[in-house]
Parts: sequence; structure tokens; C-alpha cells
Amino acid sequence: MAAERVAAEVVHHPVLGDAGAARALVLAAEVGPGDRRLCAFIEAAAAPDGFESALRSELREELPAALVPWRIVMVPSFPLSANGKIDREALLARLAVAPAPAFGEP
Repeated sequence: MAAERVAAEVVHHPVLGDAGAARALVLAAEVGPGDRRLCAFIEAAAAPDGFESALRSELREELPAALVPWRIVMVPSFPLSANGKIDREALLARLAVAPAPAFGEP
């Protein structure tokens, strides 16, 4: 991911619309030295099989390739910090336990 600033709404709104979720958060995660990628977290109870790849396909039609999230992770609720804000570090930690995208997907 290039070091460009992108308005978060550019990615959030299409994710929310396609997922039918009430809340979504897109974060940049460092997946390797110098390798930062967008990851979308969607607050929802569950997702049907194939949801991530279907949503990614829809987002590819709406967004430039660099803005399509590398990972889309469903969470039952966003973790909160002691001050009541979304705990972004706790969300990023879920990337280690969520299934990785299928081979060939960004």
C-alpha cells in the first residue's frame, strides 16, 4: 500500500453498503516489514460461506484496486478500550486468528 492518505469514508461506505452491517472499520495493518495493507472489520453476528470473497468482488467494481481490503474479518462486536473507544490494536490482533484469504486474492 502506498503511503497516501485516503479518506476512510471512501472505503467504509462501500463495505457497509455491501455487507449490510451497522458498523465497519478499515485499518492499515503491517503484515510484514514495510508491507501495509487495508483490512476491513465488520461488526456482525455471522457471515455465510464465501462472504469475504463475494464482498471483495463487489468492492473491486466500486473501488480502485489499492483500496480493496486485503482481509475482511467479521467480528460479533468491536472490542472497546477502557475509555469506550474501539480498540484498534485488539482488532488487528484478530488477523492472526482469522482465516487468510484464498490464494490469488489480494
